[in-house]
Amino acid sequence: MKRKSFLQIILCLLTVLAIACSPLLACTPTQNTFTGIELKDVTVAYTGDKYSLKVEGLPDGAIVTYTYNGESTDGVRAQGEYEVVAVITKDGYKTATLTATLTITEPHDMNVTLASKEVTYDGQIHSLEVVGAPEGAIITYTYNGVSANGVSEAGLYDVMAVVTKKGYKPATLTATLLIADQDEIIGVSLKDDRILYDGQKHSLTVQGLPSGASVTYTYNGINVDGVTDEGEYEVVAVVTKEGYKSRTLSATLIIYKPQFTFTTSATTNS
Repeated sequence: MKRKSFLQIILCLLTVLAIACSPLLACTPTQNTFTGIELKDVTVAYTGDKYSLKVEGLPDGAIVTYTYNGESTDGVRAQGEYEVVAVITKDGYKTATLTATLTITEPHDMNVTLASKEVTYDGQIHSLEVVGAPEGAIITYTYNGVSANGVSEAGLYDVMAVVTKKGYKPATLTATLLIADQDEIIGVSLKDDRILYDGQKHSLTVQGLPSGASVTYTYNGINVDGVTDEGEYEVVAVVTKEGYKSRTLSATLIIYKPQFTFTTSATTNS
């Protein structure tokens, strides 16, 4: 009899507890899970601008907080690799955490060139032009130190071009523009050379000679047609042609011997 009464008491307690807890259980909402959201890795070149990552696919009303290498911020500027953590929250949704990497590399090198040019005076404007500049690059030119897009008067001009664009290292190029008088020899050049010593005679030769022109050469001031010994030689070529002003060119010829390094090792017999 006592056992039956005890069981009835336990049953009554469980019934009361179930009735008391049922409102709480009924009020606990089912939380949704975010779907279709992502945070992608990105690599960019340094420009000085601020860069950041953004979660894609967010539902309306979602809130995102970001950290970059553990620091709460809306973006970064300096070169480096950043671990980006995004925490997404919204009423009725389970909190979601995404991670990705933002890499800011050093600026790219520009593959640009500026070639020298020689023309005969014709009263027109002549100029040099940078080749290979990336789209959107800004280029400024100076001719003998003066900012200009070209020149028309006869003379020899030292041309400097400065190429800039965000994401690239600035490039400074130099070349020469010769606007020659009608009686000047143009189109000739004398280039530097570096040759391994072999006991033979070596020389530099003027390229682009017009028909009927002649050349005399000196090597370190001595009138010879070439040199054999190891050393560095300043080569001066004087180009002449009947009816034209003479043209003087210079370059360097280096004849070198290979440098050998010997090492010795000592062994001890015990």
